[in-house]
Formats: sequence, structure tokens, C-alpha cells
Amino acid sequence: SEWSSATLVTLSYLDEGSHVFLVQSRYLSGVVEEWPDTLLFSVDAIEGPSLRIQRLKTEVASAAVFSVDIIAEEVELVAGAGITLKFNADAMTLQTLTEGPFFTLNGGDILSFDTLATDAGATTLQLDIATYNGTQDYITGTGVIATLEFLAGNAGEYDIKFLETTTLRDSNNEPIEIEEKVEGV
Repeated sequence: SEWSSATLVTLSYLDEGSHVFLVQSRYLSGVVEEWPDTLLFSVDAIEGPSLRIQRLKTEVASAAVFSVDIIAEEVELVAGAGITLKFNADAMTLQTLTEGPFFTLNGGDILSFDTLATDAGATTLQLDIATYNGTQDYITGTGVIATLEFLAGNAGEYDIKFLETTTLRDSNNEPIEIEEKVEGV
């Protein structure tokens, strides 16, 4: 950041995980402190089982390519997911969808299908994904389900939202309660 005399700072849209905060001082004479003070901290704001978009906020220029991850957070006994996302079709165009490693944590394979539909300026992505042939019929833990790569369009602030139809499923295809669905901006 620019030099400031502020003694407090608010950090918005911090993603889950470890962070490093550095503070360096500059004396009135203009001499800069050689080694900044360092604060290591972790953010664990989401209680599982949850789904989230990672990065919570992504800033990009128009016509730039950017990506976000769909993360399963602290889930247990998950064998599949039906994830429905909605985003502004003028603001971003989906370029690629890549399965993440989460559904192979049991040593199995991934079965996935995705469909896109655009209506009245909004695009809906339906991703159905499951694991099979693993050492277990399910996955427990935290990890990347999929990575979405977009091309940025119109300037502005837009959401990537999970729709209510989003589900996690166990090996008997029964729904698993999702505590939180954390959207991206």
C-alpha cells in the first residue's frame, strides 16, 4: 500500500488459509525501516460441511482471463455433488472447467458432467461430479472440486452465486446438509 499514518487496517475478503501481514515504518526523516514487522495468521471462518468460491474477491481488467476454485470445506462421507452456479453473462464468460483433485482423494476416478445455460443476461452452470472405483465410496476433508477459468467482460462488481439446488451426496445418493455456501465477487 501507499505510506500512511494509519494505525488500524481492515482486511476484507480474506480467503481461508494462512496469511502474512508485513508492516514497514518510515521515519519523518524519510529513512525506511530495513526489516518490516511480520504477523503470521490463519483464517478459518467457515464451519463445514460447506462449499465456497476461492478467491472471495477477484479484481481483473476487462478482457483478462481469471480463475476461481470451487472448494469443499470440512465435508464428510461425500461421494458426489450437484453444484449449480449463477453469474452475469455480460461480466464473465466461462472458458474452461477443470476437475480438481478432491474427488480423487480416495484413489478413485471422477465422473462429471457440466451444462451451461444463458437466459436474460445470466449464465447458469450445472456441474454434476462424483467419485468411483476408489478405496472407499466417499471422500472426507477439504479440497478443490473444480477450477473455473473466465474471460472478464463488462466493468463492475459481479457475484458468482451457488443456487439453492446445489447439493452434496453420500454413497447412497442421499443429500448431505451444507452449512454454508460462500459466494465469490
